Amino acid sequence: MLQSDVVWPAASTFGNILSRAGLTSPQKKRKRTTPCSEPFSLVTAPNQLWCMDFKGYFATGDGKRCDRFTITDAHSRYLIRSQIVSRMDLSQVRAICEAAMREYGMPARIRTDNGAPFAGTGLLGLSKLSLGWKKLGIVHERIQAGRPQQNGRHERMHRTLKEDTTKPPVASLRAQQSRFDNFRYVFNNERPHEGLNNQVPASLYHPSSVRLPRKLPEFTYPKGLLLRRVNNSGDISWHKNRVFISEVFRFEELAFELITPGCYRVFFRDMEIGGVDTEELRFRAARRMV
Repeated sequence: MLQSDVVWPAASTFGNILSRAGLTSPQKKRKRTTPCSEPFSLVTAPNQLWCMDFKGYFATGDGKRCDRFTITDAHSRYLIRSQIVSRMDLSQVRAICEAAMREYGMPARIRTDNGAPFAGTGLLGLSKLSLGWKKLGIVHERIQAGRPQQNGRHERMHRTLKEDTTKPPVASLRAQQSRFDNFRYVFNNERPHEGLNNQVPASLYHPSSVRLPRKLPEFTYPKGLLLRRVNNSGDISWHKNRVFISEVFRFEELAFELITPGCYRVFFRDMEIGGVDTEELRFRAARRMV
């Protein structure tokens, strides 16, 4: 028989044989953040939109890793924060955001990518950070994966920041932060921007009149809705049974609106997050955020 006449098994057949023999290590499917389907609104004034992101890390002269977290106002391009963080996690980002809001007031919207801690891989792409913004009345916009141009002004600032402050990096994190602080002053107050008709960001920016409250405002659901509080495991109690909702809503109060017997729409404040079938004891997430 000629070699060209040999019929080889399909690759999937080889895979099945190896799998049955325990000779493969199947990769877990990577969880992806739920896409954000809401269109972006136009920006015509300061504090209508703040943009946030991390800029890729580098090493300072002493070998320490340097990660930067940045915030800009989309309308004026005003650089609100350019701060080194020791960890790119919820606690540090939330603390920096709250400090910025205490100084400059609150924006109407915040735009980020889909990475942690801004978004999550669970229900509707929500995270504890974005849930906190929701409680403050701030709308969270998330750019599409692989579309950094949707945060184009912020990305342009990052390129300038990198060119002016990291080539080469300085000796230590403290010295590098000092360089970032100096860049921020020059960027806001001395460097004209073509996109601003050669004005500087500080000439166009002013703090928001909406101040960060000392205590989160109370929210009262309309009468007639059933209320349930989510426990530490992400469940709610339902007639001696449990229905899993999402861990992102731990300790939060949700409202249930009866649609048909056994079927409820589920709300977190004014946002519909899904529905519950009480016969199946199953929660189904909404397709999009409202």
